[in-house]
Amino acid sequence: GNYNRATGETANTSTNDSDGKQLIYTPLYSANSSFSLLFKKLNFNWYYHISGKRYTSSDNTSFLEPFNYSAISISKSIKYKILHTNFFFRIDNVFNNQYQITEWRPMPPLNYQIGMSVKVKS
Repeated sequence: GNYNRATGETANTSTNDSDGKQLIYTPLYSANSSFSLLFKKLNFNWYYHISGKRYTSSDNTSFLEPFNYSAISISKSIKYKILHTNFFFRIDNVFNNQYQITEWRPMPPLNYQIGMSVKVKS
């Protein structure tokens, strides 16, 4: 987890509404965790992120709500001679949470990704 106390301070003697207040879009706390399991050449992954509120005004009177986010994925790697291929399927925002990282920009609901990457190694 992260604890990030980042405040606004003025260099001169006059006070400002942001003095001593948390900087905008910088949550005071956040944490990430992940879990991976390899089973019969299949790789299962789970990712979890939690974030505290993000202030959207320098005087800390308005903010975005705290949120959490999860993603799960399964992938399989296949090696054939010099070709290394990875197939994956991922589900983002597993619990379909509504959240914003930037004000007025909602993040997507539950969504899927499917893909493949190929690398040539000699």
